Amino acid sequence: MSLGFLFFTQPFLIFNTILKTPKKIAMKNMFLKITLLCSLITLFSCSSDSVVTNNSSADVYISGSKNDHACYWKNNQLTMLSDNGAFDSSADTIIVANNNIHILGYGGNKHLYWKNAVLTNLTDAFSTDTDIVERICSMDIVGNDVYIAGVTQNVANPSDYDLVYWKNGVKTVVTTTALDYTFFHLGIKVVNGDVYMNCFKEIAGVWTAGYFKNDVFFPEANALTLWGCNAVNSDIYVFGSGNGFPGYYKNISANAETYFQTVSIINRMDFDNGNVYCSDDISIYKNGVLFYTIPANASPNLSYYRMTTFKVVDNSIYAITEEAHYQSNIYTFNQKLLIDDAVSIQNADDERFKSLFVVTN
Repeated sequence: MSLGFLFFTQPFLIFNTILKTPKKIAMKNMFLKITLLCSLITLFSCSSDSVVTNNSSADVYISGSKNDHACYWKNNQLTMLSDNGAFDSSADTIIVANNNIHILGYGGNKHLYWKNAVLTNLTDAFSTDTDIVERICSMDIVGNDVYIAGVTQNVANPSDYDLVYWKNGVKTVVTTTALDYTFFHLGIKVVNGDVYMNCFKEIAGVWTAGYFKNDVFFPEANALTLWGCNAVNSDIYVFGSGNGFPGYYKNISANAETYFQTVSIINRMDFDNGNVYCSDDISIYKNGVLFYTIPANASPNLSYYRMTTFKVVDNSIYAITEEAHYQSNIYTFNQKLLIDDAVSIQNADDERFKSLFVVTN
């Protein structure tokens, strides 16, 4: 099955962190390897009109921005979100649970959260006299409980950073470190009351990829970096890249690892009808086997292609794709929501798509 567009090149993310201490220099060397695995999203000016052809029987939610202000779409219908006039706000992660719409975002140098379009400024709400919010990273919803993972910085000792999560606004400190970016791509998943978070931890002077289960760290010896965590039923998964740079994921409940020798990294994962789906920015793999891909035909004008995110629901694939074209010294950047290869919506000039969630009817 093909996405029907042309892939020409895949640039890489440059991870710009200034490292000053000898320990941080060693950490930098490891992260230079990691950055070779990451895709760069470069936003160029775009020119297209919105196209609506949604034949899906599910409700499809997309978070993003319009005219530099946070918004979301439900079945292609736009809802603008209050951002208190913040410049360049954006709605990022979106999760719909129990008929409630939860969105994490950013704007005006603040981390933002909306529940059913009601705004909470997390930077102000979660900061205290002793700790300030340095980063909000991810979210999980269990029933009516909202879990948000992030990093706080100690006011008295700014070199101390806490890995934390908030459950309905109540903070739990998981661990403390002197390097805030060890929580790069920090994910959170809550299963049976246990909180799982993937990150790095220093063990005997070596920064090691792994995950916390509540406040206990479990190193993953065969992982170079972990991009996130997810779960289906009671099975917990972590995913990213393995040592030697193959794509990698692991069912930690079953202690079963899967490697992709020709794939640099696994950066997203979904589940449907007992099957495990994962992606590497370009292709989707089903139970470890190539399932859905973009053909590598040459294109004179296409300079960049990427699958931003995807969901699989009742055997249908929902994917947000990005493509940049260069012609006559003009760059154009387009995003599309594809449902089983059919274009359901395409961004307009002032629109950006960030995240995707699908609810079956």
